[in-house]
Amino acid sequence: MSQIRGTRKQRKKGNLQPVGLSPRERFWIISLVAGSLLLTAGLIWFKFNLNRELRLRPRLEKWRQEYHLSEDQVRAIRAEEEHYHGIGNQLSGQKRTRAEADAHVALISQIMSPEDGARFRTSQMKRQTDQADQSTGRTLGSIHD
Repeated sequence: MSQIRGTRKQRKKGNLQPVGLSPRERFWIISLVAGSLLLTAGLIWFKFNLNRELRLRPRLEKWRQEYHLSEDQVRAIRAEEEHYHGIGNQLSGQKRTRAEADAHVALISQIMSPEDGARFRTSQMKRQTDQADQSTGRTLGSIHD
């Protein structure tokens, strides 16, 4: 793998000096390390996006049935959920304030019919109050279920 410097006489006598890695060998080592890092980052990103979708789909289906949502309303709520919670950047640990969470609930409830929107707001506000009581001093990160 490494080259040996020296003349034939030096090589026969054993006075050999090893040389560093060739440019080709350096290229392959750097490529393997960089490729491994990119593959790991890609797998982590895929895992977080898959988990987000696996959590969002059942919640939207539950809301569709409970609040009598049309497909257009489900698409609008999905877009709002993705905007509010972000797409794929789950490592940021972003937390929302109570005012932001309330605004999010109000926006989703406006997409629904007035009666269903009022029921949604009531159920989500009750849920947020219960969460705040359980974890005093923490900000709200989610309004779901």
